[in-house]
Amino acid sequence: MRIVWSTSMGLEKNKMHGNKFHLLELSSNIAKLGNEVFVVYPEYRNTESVDLKELGMNAIPIKVGNKNVFNYILYHLKLCFKINGLINKLKPDIFYERDLVLSKSIFKNVKKHRIPIVSEINGVPRNNDDKDKLGNFYRNLILKDMKDKAKYADKIRVVVNQQKEILINLCDRSITDKVEVITIGTNTELYKPEDINFSRKYVNEYLDDKGIDFHIEEDEFLIVFLGTLNYGIRSKGVVDLITVLKEIKNKKIKFLILGPGEKIKDIKDEYSKLGMECNIRAVGPVEYEKSNHFINSADLCFLPQITMDKKQEGLSLKLSSYMACGKRILASKVPGIDEKVGKFDGYVWDIDDTEDLHEKIKEAYSNRYLWDKSSEEREYIINFHSWKVISKKLNSLFDELKDSENK
Repeated sequence: MRIVWSTSMGLEKNKMHGNKFHLLELSSNIAKLGNEVFVVYPEYRNTESVDLKELGMNAIPIKVGNKNVFNYILYHLKLCFKINGLINKLKPDIFYERDLVLSKSIFKNVKKHRIPIVSEINGVPRNNDDKDKLGNFYRNLILKDMKDKAKYADKIRVVVNQQKEILINLCDRSITDKVEVITIGTNTELYKPEDINFSRKYVNEYLDDKGIDFHIEEDEFLIVFLGTLNYGIRSKGVVDLITVLKEIKNKKIKFLILGPGEKIKDIKDEYSKLGMECNIRAVGPVEYEKSNHFINSADLCFLPQITMDKKQEGLSLKLSSYMACGKRILASKVPGIDEKVGKFDGYVWDIDDTEDLHEKIKEAYSNRYLWDKSSEEREYIINFHSWKVISKKLNSLFDELKDSENK
């Protein structure tokens, strides 16, 4: 099959994060199944994009100016103008999209060529304060676009069951048969267990090379957080853990914080203010291909996560990566996440209850040699959440659409 895989995300080498890895891991695994994949994306001025050829795919960049809101919209306008020519040139069997706006115009042009459309929708934008006129303008624009996608797409992919119900209620029940739940995965070839002492040696050498004065001994209990710290709840969870570790006063417990984000300075200020630099360190972003070693250096992986509504089902790319490495996890209580963590005797705490977090850390430290679910946890991910499994499910959907269009 020939598949046009379109996205609004720039694929800058130095700005890769969870959603972009999701897009590239899934699309490259679709290519490995024998498909030709053409990735259409915005290429901003003075940026270097990921080499898609190395991932077995074809790059179709649409060049725009500097990265800003104006050029984000300009990309979509250019795509509207170019889409007929792209379809005529590439002759795809499937048009797959994620995060596009102005989708009504784009989809209508694709439909003229009788190409099936699969749209990926990952969430409904949150309600804003009534005074936030700009925020509400964008929210209403995205909601309208989401309804257009539901109307014009042949299939809609969501990643959790509850999202399907939310989307159906937002639109109407006539789209029920269009919506398919195909969850997210992880790279089980990259994320896999390795000897903890080997991993710690690797991490210590990495930190030394970076000039970071932080060392992990074999007998220390290490907690690792890996993720982007750009918004309140996730950074609150990290700050709460810093406060708890100060209260516990156990010098054998260390906390390594990995990843970029606007909140990193606040995090550093917090543990510095408490005099915890010897036990806690934020080291910034780590290269994707090296992140496996950092996860494997941990005794406990930390996942502060929350959805807009605490009853809403959640999902995390990082959760799957932690589990693929066979690591015990401490996660905030979110439907969908807490069930997976609890299934393998991990720990769950209420993100609004620091006393609960305090008790879970003490319990995890006390039981650090008793956990024996590593192999079962990894096997679960391989069977249900590897990109190989997820890509085959999505490819079956593509085959079904292609066959129905050819009848």
